[in-house]
Amino acid sequence: MQDSARQAALADAWPELVGATTAQHARPVALHHGVLAVEVDHPAWSAELERFHRRALLERIAARFGEGWVREIRCRVGR
Repeated sequence: MQDSARQAALADAWPELVGATTAQHARPVALHHGVLAVEVDHPAWSAELERFHRRALLERIAARFGEGWVREIRCRVGR
């Protein structure tokens, strides 16, 4: 699967990967050199994803899309 197709598939699978509640507040917006940029609607969601769920989320992404494709998650407040 090409990167653009995987990115689209990741966006489609996002609610399943992070859960419905988190998906309402955070969405993947870009992937560059293995760093997934996630836009969140409040700084608390950034902390939630980056500090508390980063490892588990990276593992779920790797299991679904391949090891090493996404190596890091960085959140930014937007929306």
